[in-house]
Amino acid sequence: MVSVSQTKHLHAQAAGWIILCRAAFIGMMALVKFLPYQTLQVNLCRSVVNMAIVLLVLAYQRKLHFKSKQPKLQLVRVICGAFGMMCYYYAFRNLDMAKASTLLFAQALILPVLAMIFLHEKSGWRRILAVVIGYIGIWVALDPVYEEFSYAEGIALLAAALGAGAMVSGKKLTATDNTLLLMFFSGLATVSLLAPLFIFDISLFGMIEKVHWQPMLFDDWKYILLIVLCSLTAQYSYIRSYKIGDIGFLAPFEYLKFIFSLVIGYLFFAEFPETTTYIGAAIVMGSTLYLTKRELKKNPQYNYRPDR
Repeated sequence: MVSVSQTKHLHAQAAGWIILCRAAFIGMMALVKFLPYQTLQVNLCRSVVNMAIVLLVLAYQRKLHFKSKQPKLQLVRVICGAFGMMCYYYAFRNLDMAKASTLLFAQALILPVLAMIFLHEKSGWRRILAVVIGYIGIWVALDPVYEEFSYAEGIALLAAALGAGAMVSGKKLTATDNTLLLMFFSGLATVSLLAPLFIFDISLFGMIEKVHWQPMLFDDWKYILLIVLCSLTAQYSYIRSYKIGDIGFLAPFEYLKFIFSLVIGYLFFAEFPETTTYIGAAIVMGSTLYLTKRELKKNPQYNYRPDR
């Protein structure tokens, strides 16, 4: 039985981890936006260095075992995560940071839709209405009346869908697999997907970017190392936060990405988001918060903490 004081302490730890995660994630996206190289090239460099660092840590801890207790679920997670990260990079490079963050809120709206379609869950009118209102918020942020739907916006929505798959599978895997093992598999999947594309100089199925390796300046490697630091921090802190924290408690912290994106976009890229971005973000935040509270009330088992 967990006491009230222990619960508060765990919530404080989880909050600290998730805040660090969101700050590191947006910092990484800002660096990707700043560098002049293709996003896929930056992603490949990040993943190679990530994987090497995790391997060294595993070797130091004498935990060099690479067998997942849930291999099928692990495969789903790494595929969704690898392709999702490629899409994240492209979206933040080609959109205002605040707008990209807003469109990625669609991730929380995709989860109940997947449950209705694939798990045949019955949904009441309140749940359906909340999802519809959330998608209206995404539509407002896209502003299709005055602007054409862009390729980058489509990639951002694809990233949200892939992120939903990675989040669901990753949450279940934290209960059985080592945190560093999850990070290693993420890097391995990305390298396995991207390295052949650069070796043979081909496009990623016509999507995202046509790959071509651009020689990198030595001075720019410090930014790659910063991206690696942000990436490792974001991955580790995300896994740790959901390993010790309740989903319901952590859900509102997802919106920190929008705040951090606003600040960094304004300070470093002179970005001034359109009014529709603010309105759309507010609508989506409201609907997803309602969905989260309703799901937790209906399914209290979601408020479990696997690691004690």
